[in-house]
Amino acid sequence: MSDIFAPLREPEPVPAPAPEEVRRRGDRLRRRRAGAAVAGAVCAAAIVVGGTSLLVGDWTSSDSAPGPVDSPPADVAIRTELDLSEGLPREIPSSAGAPELMICGESFPLGDRATASVQVRYSDYSDQGDLTARGLSVYPDAGTARAVATDLVAAFESCPRSTDGRGRAWTTSVRPTDHGDQGWVVARFADAPGPRVDAPEAIQIVRIGASLLVIRQREVHGIPVEALERDTSAQVEWLVHRQMCLLTDEGCAWRSDPDILRPDGWGPLRLGMSREDVEATTSAGFSSAGGCTTVDLGSGEGLLSESDELVSLRVTEGVTTPEGIGPGSSHDEVLEMYPSARQVGDVRLVRASPTTEYEITFEGDQVGQLTLSAVGDECPGALAP
Repeated sequence: MSDIFAPLREPEPVPAPAPEEVRRRGDRLRRRRAGAAVAGAVCAAAIVVGGTSLLVGDWTSSDSAPGPVDSPPADVAIRTELDLSEGLPREIPSSAGAPELMICGESFPLGDRATASVQVRYSDYSDQGDLTARGLSVYPDAGTARAVATDLVAAFESCPRSTDGRGRAWTTSVRPTDHGDQGWVVARFADAPGPRVDAPEAIQIVRIGASLLVIRQREVHGIPVEALERDTSAQVEWLVHRQMCLLTDEGCAWRSDPDILRPDGWGPLRLGMSREDVEATTSAGFSSAGGCTTVDLGSGEGLLSESDELVSLRVTEGVTTPEGIGPGSSHDEVLEMYPSARQVGDVRLVRASPTTEYEITFEGDQVGQLTLSAVGDECPGALAP
């Protein structure tokens, strides 16, 4: 067996649950994935104008909204691989300034003490319909993030009932969740005159270390707030498991698991490595594959582009995606876990990050091969089947 498996089987010294726990979490995510898919569909979103926006708040620039808070570029503390819009329609990403919330008519900016902030939002019907907004702020340390999260929750709790200028009575409730290091879900809605309830909204607040994730979802088409809570919770599960892991090794059970093909690589190998880095990491063999180079990992293969960068990793049975999909998984399991995957011949393409994707190849009704590739890599199809 190749020496590559020595570092693969000796994880980095970071806190991580046992493999059984990782698998348990993967099974739980599989059960919830259907709900996450619904969240991605229901998450078409927009802002409700008029008095509603005064109390419910807006994460987009407008003449009446405070200007964006100056902060360092996002890549100072937020890796470029982060895809906060994952699961939302691909045409959406609109973002401006640092995220903020309106609470009983008062602005609560989340970027004031942050070293970096990023946000995406989706709205339909020209800002007169539904809304999904996601904001992430990274602070100098966990203590600052904890203080901001505590202040934000206290602001919501201090205003359980309010009345706006149109006579609508707004109700806000807060309860803790088990997401992240600290988590809360906020539900708020207005009792409008007549049978209509205005703009029910759910807000998930999740702190992981020095990072604070806030997800909002509003529905004006009769979706009850309880359903919005479930949908936003599914979004948190998905984003934290897949995306927040890009921010901190300690935050993810699978970061050190040699049986997981991560969105950025496998074991000590990372896509984008130079040939020299690969040689320093493994004792793998190299052979020509057209203009590219095949990397023999003993069990599994890699591929170096013409510019000598690692652009592809193929694994064998026993290694899976973070969601538990790998060689031997059934076709139904893949469809359940990745309903929005693109079908190209016998291959399903699943976006792993903004720069990488999983290539899932079927043999009959089961997954035969699992490959992680750089999007648009120079050597498509060069790995031997």
